[in-house]
Amino acid sequence: SGEVDRGAASGQGVLYAPDGTTVYEGQFADSRYNGQGTLYYSGGTPRYTGGFQNNLFHGTGQYFWSNGALQYRGDYLSGMRNGTGTLYNSVGSKIYQGSFLADEIVYFDFLDRTTEEISELYSGELSVYQGEDEYCVAMPEISAVYSVKDGSNTLEEDWSVDRVFVLHSGITIDGVYCDSVTMLQNLLGKPLYFGTVWVDLAETISWNMLAEDYPELVLPVKISAEAGIENVFDVSGYDRDHQLYLYTFEHDGVLYSFYFTGAGESEFLMYTLEKA
Repeated sequence: SGEVDRGAASGQGVLYAPDGTTVYEGQFADSRYNGQGTLYYSGGTPRYTGGFQNNLFHGTGQYFWSNGALQYRGDYLSGMRNGTGTLYNSVGSKIYQGSFLADEIVYFDFLDRTTEEISELYSGELSVYQGEDEYCVAMPEISAVYSVKDGSNTLEEDWSVDRVFVLHSGITIDGVYCDSVTMLQNLLGKPLYFGTVWVDLAETISWNMLAEDYPELVLPVKISAEAGIENVFDVSGYDRDHQLYLYTFEHDGVLYSFYFTGAGESEFLMYTLEKA
């Protein structure tokens, strides 16, 4: 969250906690953090340094993990990552460089890009899954999976992304945050489809990643895969009779599909993006 404690001065100053540790050091205006400053963790290491506006991260700044490693460098708007920025993991390695909106990675930017172009966006850990006629890539450090359209029959032989799976239980569309069926329908209208679907490989990999995080809630899909070199897995089979429940909407040229544990559930666990 970009919201921070209120200051109590104007101009340049330092705000201390009751135990004497520094909370904030930088510019104040109207008894709030305004201008350039540094916010600290309770242990004294920097949490954020950069621009502030009315107690919120604003402009350009750097956010740090509690261990001192850089987590994000880039643009902020009213307390949220918004614009262009770079994400780093907890050991300081770059994992993503691209666009952000409402504190989220703009996952839509992955669509239609070639696998080579994707490497310019995402440089974190990945796992490649290839079946007889399916291919997908897991990007666990940004909680996403993408499926790839076979380009072997095209002139350029480019393999491009046709769907992106985002393993989040909320989404911001047109500035509105949604995390339930009701909110989605209020914003997007009548769904194109709702009901069960048989899984494909990308859905299987995404769902099984969720099962690792929510073992008591998500039933994994049975899969047979053999690990090769450099995190490449050859998939010999998976339970194609396994069904998932989803709602699909179309909005501004994008197909959104939201996945639930079953009919009647209000909250989704992941969603996909693809061009309509």
